[in-house]
Amino acid sequence: MLLNGIPVLLDGKMGATEEQIETREIRIMDFDKKEYLAQHIILSTTSTRLGSKIKELKTTKEMWEVVVADVTTKNKLFLLDAEEQLMSMKLSDNDDSKAHLIEIKQHFQVMLQCHENLIKIGSTLSDTRFNTLIMMSLPESYCPTLQTITAAKQASALTGTLSQKMKANNLIAFLIEEAQHQVINDERTKNLTTHWWPMERRAVGAGQTNKNGVTKADKDTEMVLLLLLNRKLTDDWTLEKYGDCNILF
Repeated sequence: MLLNGIPVLLDGKMGATEEQIETREIRIMDFDKKEYLAQHIILSTTSTRLGSKIKELKTTKEMWEVVVADVTTKNKLFLLDAEEQLMSMKLSDNDDSKAHLIEIKQHFQVMLQCHENLIKIGSTLSDTRFNTLIMMSLPESYCPTLQTITAAKQASALTGTLSQKMKANNLIAFLIEEAQHQVINDERTKNLTTHWWPMERRAVGAGQTNKNGVTKADKDTEMVLLLLLNRKLTDDWTLEKYGDCNILF
């Protein structure tokens, strides 16, 4: 330290030796060198906008505090924006079950990747909330499926058999399986329609056979299938004639 412009030791009484003075000066020069280097690194690795805010500051500590505050605020804004993006993801419905199966797989893959990225940058989005976002992203045609999931969850909670929460991967696997079942059902419907829908038909009475060899009994079977497939009747046989049929599933 200096006392009246004369270098002395910390006790303020004994004068410092030349060696001690030189050592101190070297340390000051070394500190200043590191200080300037740190300031240079901060200024050269920040944006022009942030650099303009810190270039007039005198110490590295002051510069670093401003950088940390700025980056922390930006991270929070980015996090909120990413969560909002995840919440806005929606899957459109598609009458083509095969195309829908491809689309729903891609949809869930994007949602999982987005959720994983959010966790990496510090999001506290819970698994329960993510499951809710998954279900909310589905089209209205999935309402019966989602109601079944909700009812099963409520029943498990009431009976005390709910041991653990459903994981997102399990929920997604279940929903993809539902989409796969729809593809299978559509294929079955298509095959039944092709097999039981004759190209040429005309009204057939009791004991009669049309030119295609279709008897009234065959016609009854055909009409039941038409009712099951929700196909429109286009001949003289009316729905009332089959009102006494018992259709068992």
